[in-house]
Amino acid sequence: MRVNRSNECWTWTGALNGRGYGVVQYHGKYWMAPRLAYFLTYGAIPNGAYVCHRCDNPACVRPDHLWLGSHWDNMADMTAKKRYHSMFGEDHPNTRIKDCEIQLMRRLHACGVPSSFIAKCFRRRPGTVDNVVKRRSRASTQSCEWRVSAAPIGEPLRRRLSCWGNIGTRNGHCLLSEADVRDIRRRLSKGEAARSISLDYPVGKHQIYQIKSGKNWSHVD
Repeated sequence: MRVNRSNECWTWTGALNGRGYGVVQYHGKYWMAPRLAYFLTYGAIPNGAYVCHRCDNPACVRPDHLWLGSHWDNMADMTAKKRYHSMFGEDHPNTRIKDCEIQLMRRLHACGVPSSFIAKCFRRRPGTVDNVVKRRSRASTQSCEWRVSAAPIGEPLRRRLSCWGNIGTRNGHCLLSEADVRDIRRRLSKGEAARSISLDYPVGKHQIYQIKSGKNWSHVD
């Protein structure tokens, strides 16, 4: 085998794959070099077993640096050694929506703008926006603290939003005042049922629950 044994790790000097593991042909079959080293030293490898590194060096083929484990053993070892870096939000290579857009979508929805209208403004699918505002996706993105007028959005999007006017009580579709919202929260904090509270306001119990959960009127203290 093509191995450099001059260091603590026995480094494979032959061909490497894209992840830095040695690859070699043995008896007409292609092997990962660490697996072949384990096989030649210790014998057969059970189906589904992983050959893991104690040294975390993928090019190492030293037998006493190798151990057998399951996929979950390998993942647990990787996490314990802090080699696993989760990618969320904008850090994920496949993401198409920026964090600032996610935050603005949720702020608009909390102020009563329908998901279907938000989807048109951002040129996204309604189902995608619905998942975002209900936190079924991108749940790790923090809540928005901006006003719509101050949000970092382009002028075309700002014009599309302008037909909805301002948020809260300045929204022409608003049925409650900020004082109403504070009174609803006060009554909820005392244990009063949402159905009972809804009888005193021009909204249903579902809207009361939305206020309680912070999904609506989140900008009101």
